[in-house]
Amino acid sequence: MGRLYLSTARTRRSRALAALGGAIQPRDLKSALRAYTSRASYLRTLTAGAPRVGIDGEPVGAVAPDEEAVAKARLAEIAKRAVPRPSVHAMF
Repeated sequence: MGRLYLSTARTRRSRALAALGGAIQPRDLKSALRAYTSRASYLRTLTAGAPRVGIDGEPVGAVAPDEEAVAKARLAEIAKRAVPRPSVHAMF
């Protein structure tokens, strides 16, 4: 699972770099994609069978069950690190 996921991620980055025609450095694209794909809002969209959308907005496949499992695990990690917000009622 890990190697396949990395290989797929590298392929996606390579395709994105080609589509952008050198307008962005590889390290900057990697950082931007990492920031975007680590957001909880993105991770919540990774449901097995849901369509994947490419950088051009076109469908490029479907989310695999193992990708959904990784997303759920990352969401659980995010939830563990989240700082509880005080409720409005606790302030008064």
